[in-house]
Amino acid sequence: MSDRPNTPSDINAKKVEKNLQYRFENEYLLERALTRKAHAEEQKHLIEIEHQEDLATLGDAVLRSVLTELLIRTGIETKGRITEERVELEKNETLARMARDLGLGELMIPGRGERLTEVDQGESALATTLEALVGAIHLDGQYHNVRMVIAKMYKRHGRSDLSYIY
Repeated sequence: MSDRPNTPSDINAKKVEKNLQYRFENEYLLERALTRKAHAEEQKHLIEIEHQEDLATLGDAVLRSVLTELLIRTGIETKGRITEERVELEKNETLARMARDLGLGELMIPGRGERLTEVDQGESALATTLEALVGAIHLDGQYHNVRMVIAKMYKRHGRSDLSYIY
């Protein structure tokens, strides 16, 4: 963290990093991963804020790649079985459960409307935020680090077979 006093973003960063067991070199990527598009749109008359949408797209692709690799390492050899297993692992329900476990529901930066209607606590918003976080880790720490983080997340959710030998 920087030498400046703790801001809400600094506190969020520390919580996320502790829960992930990963330290961001570029904390801006973490803040961006936690910022919902609705919040950025609401603030655009004051300041331009980048949001999580493109990081979520990247994170989805990285998650798919890492899960495929980890499933192959477990001994699954057919394309059909790999796809079947991966689809289960990347369901919004599964990702939302992991996001809640990491405390992302409390740490994400939603728009006012999302907060009022509790959309920010829904499966889709939580899953998207987790995917954005995966994308941010990939940009911040490269493939090896994101692979370790993903393996640890799934291990905490009962999939120790997906452990990666680091």
